[in-house]
Amino acid sequence: MLFNKILIFLILSIQCYTQEIDTLRFYNNIKERVFLARGTNDIYFDLNKKSITKSSNKYYSNPEEEFLNFVYKIFKGRFLHKYNTEYLFVITLDSNSYLPFFGHADGYGPSTLIYVFDSNYNQISKLYSQEKITEIIGVVDIDKNGIDEVIMKSGDGGQGCHREWITVYHKDFDINNELLNVITFQSCLESGNPGESLVVNAEYEIVEKTISIKTQIDYYICMGQYDEYDEYGMLKIDNRFVKTEFKKDIYIYQNGNFEHLKDIDNVNWDDERLNVF
Repeated sequence: MLFNKILIFLILSIQCYTQEIDTLRFYNNIKERVFLARGTNDIYFDLNKKSITKSSNKYYSNPEEEFLNFVYKIFKGRFLHKYNTEYLFVITLDSNSYLPFFGHADGYGPSTLIYVFDSNYNQISKLYSQEKITEIIGVVDIDKNGIDEVIMKSGDGGQGCHREWITVYHKDFDINNELLNVITFQSCLESGNPGESLVVNAEYEIVEKTISIKTQIDYYICMGQYDEYDEYGMLKIDNRFVKTEFKKDIYIYQNGNFEHLKDIDNVNWDDERLNVF
């Protein structure tokens, strides 16, 4: 039996806004440059030194300290309280770093941390974390209730496979508390294994409490690898087009949850050919 492979591409096209603001201006207004990671009692962030410290107090009594390549991004919205101006403070590590004082996930631990600050630049939330490198791609009040939902994009991969996904959050931005999780890219074509491959392209749109996903699925047969190399020193792969199908999925957001409208035209994510991870 031939080994099945899947390639999934999704293009995000949503009606939302992403109010990323000037990081330096926000950073200069933060009152506490060394602050406790809420939810812990001994882990502190030092924004000036770009370090994380495990200590009994903020003055570093017998500390363990790690210096990390933090990247800061700030987003303006209404994240915890209705109609109040608040800021989402996102701290991201580079791809070769991890946070050593937190519980490890997948051998690495969280690589993206999120705080909420109020309009006076005071921290008003606990520490939220994402295990993968995560990007904020949308801030929008989907159900018009005065609190913004946050749309994030993450990804991972290995051994010739890669995938990306989007998630939607409301008030709680920890990795396990998403309201919706949709795969937006998935590819094992570079593994070079012979078999059927599905290439999926989709467009997303958010309009009036609804996320609509229009998907194009292209079917290919991979005949295997050539005995010749590309410019990167990798064996070339022979993929042959078979056919195209079109699908549509609709998610309605109400009462704090997304409801998937079942239809014959939905993408069948239970198909084993899509479960390559």
